[in-house]
Amino acid sequence: MTTDDRAKLIDPTTEVWLAEHGLPGFTVAETIDAGGNRQFWIVDRDQLGGRDVDHGNESPAHEQTGFLSERWHDRIAAAPFRCCRPRRDGRPCRILVRSADSACAYHRRQQKAGVDGRSPKS
Repeated sequence: MTTDDRAKLIDPTTEVWLAEHGLPGFTVAETIDAGGNRQFWIVDRDQLGGRDVDHGNESPAHEQTGFLSERWHDRIAAAPFRCCRPRRDGRPCRILVRSADSACAYHRRQQKAGVDGRSPKS
């Protein structure tokens, strides 16, 4: 099998722009390989056709060791802190809090009462 056999083409008829969902410049689209197999990809349109694009590159840029780019520092700094204590259904609590490792008001009350939040639903 040559690398051409594994190449995927983006089907432009399936492309949906993600700008209205907070990802300007990105689309989600179905790709098709030489065998007709289809798979959905999230595509950074600015990177499409570039040398280090993450489609089949054994060493994509996001898997490199070293310092994060300024873009990632800005995204991390802007990310809100969330409670993340386990809810009754086992998923993490998504309520915003003021600092890392802080609990929301509900989980603070649960902590004071000695309940860990993992009790079964009533």
